[in-house]
This record gives sequence, structure tokens and C-alpha cells, in this order.
Amino acid sequence: MAEERYRNVHDREAAIEALRDLLAGAEEVVAFSAPVALVDELAADLEAALDRGVLVLLLVGGEPLESARGRSYPATLVRHWEPAANYVTSIVVDYHSGMLTEAQLHDSEGRSGRALVYHDRFLGDLQLNTLTIAWWQRSPEIFATKPTPLPVTHESFFYAVIDAAKYLRDDHDVAARVEGVTTAEGEPTSVDGQLVNVRQNLVSPSTSSFPLEQSLFVAAGDRIVSVGGPSAQVEDLRAERVELHEPD
Repeated sequence: MAEERYRNVHDREAAIEALRDLLAGAEEVVAFSAPVALVDELAADLEAALDRGVLVLLLVGGEPLESARGRSYPATLVRHWEPAANYVTSIVVDYHSGMLTEAQLHDSEGRSGRALVYHDRFLGDLQLNTLTIAWWQRSPEIFATKPTPLPVTHESFFYAVIDAAKYLRDDHDVAARVEGVTTAEGEPTSVDGQLVNVRQNLVSPSTSSFPLEQSLFVAAGDRIVSVGGPSAQVEDLRAERVELHEPD
């Protein structure tokens, strides 16, 4: 079992350093909720994560929707949170590490506050689910990069779902080759076929049938195989690796 670590931070300089360290260590996914001004301050760190192939989800606030919409962002997807009174800076990296802060901690005027920096899979999953369910779904999409050119292989199931959803949204036929294990027995398996549907709530418009659903549906012979992420419960397959490619 991975070691669990927790650290309290009480000043802005230490919090910014912690954010930079978390971004520098990201390998798969970053989910970052922050004021636009703080995103600008960390733009180089976010760009570096993108250059390494990390999925970057941004939820921005701190300025009106229209001014936030007219920007480009160092991110894969960006949504906007309007109610300033409820806005809190937070970050989750690779499902297991992150930081939660009081809203005023990252105020450029230097007002004091508290942040918790952690390495804990339970907290990471909880924080990521809270962001994508409670906040992300109530916020309009204001920026999205184009899908990764085909063929592309993703270790991150979230990234595979996002690219697949973008391709289907643009009426582009795409196939998927999935390696993973069966959900019921945990047996190694694979599937390769036409991607016929994506149910997800990360890319606009949302197509999920329940809040946590991120699923791919692949036509394999005479059946449709449902594919979920590593912790999937209702899909046929738990994906460990997804290749998206042009149909044969």
C-alpha cells in the first residue's frame, strides 16, 4: 500500500511552490480549480504538463464568463465557475495527490489562509469525483483543444474518453483497441472494433446516464462491449490501455 502523506501550508509562497511541485510530477491527469489570475501565474507549469501528454482539466473563476471565454488556456478542457463566494482553489494529480485550500490563500494581496497538501488515493479519488460531479457539471465549457490526431494510445482512460467524445461529436468515425481485464472475473482480455458510443460528462454536451459514468462502447463482432476505467463496476471491461485509430 502506498504511503499516505499530509502537510499543512499557511503562506502563499509555500502554496505556490507546492502547486508547482504537483504539476511537475504529473504523469497522467491534472484537475485544477483556480482563479484565472492564478492559472496565468502557473501557465508555464501547465504548458509543461501538456507537453508531457498529461490531461489537464481546468475549472476557472474569478472573472465574468465573457472575459474568461475570450482567452486561450494551457489545458485540454476548461469550464467556468461563476459564483465567486463558493470558489476554492484545489488540484488533483494522477488520482492520488493534491491540494485543497481556503479561497483567500492564493489572493495576490497576500492574505493568510490554510492549505492541505496530500498524497492519499482515497482523498484524490474523492476530490476528483467532487470536482467532476458537483462543480464541472454546473459550469459551461469555454475552451477545448482539438482531439489528438489518430492513431493515439492512451494509458489514461479519462483522456481516451475525452478524445473519443470529441471525435464522435465532430461526426468522425473512429475505432478502438482496448486492453484490460474483465470486470467480473479480473481476467486479461482485449477488444478491437468500431467505436459506436461514448457516455461521459467531461466534454460538452454531457451524454452520461449517471454521474460517474465514463464509458466507451465498442462493436466487436455481433456484440457491443462496454468499457470503463480501472475502477469500473458496471461495464464489461476495465481498460488499462486504449488505442484510438481510423476504422479498417
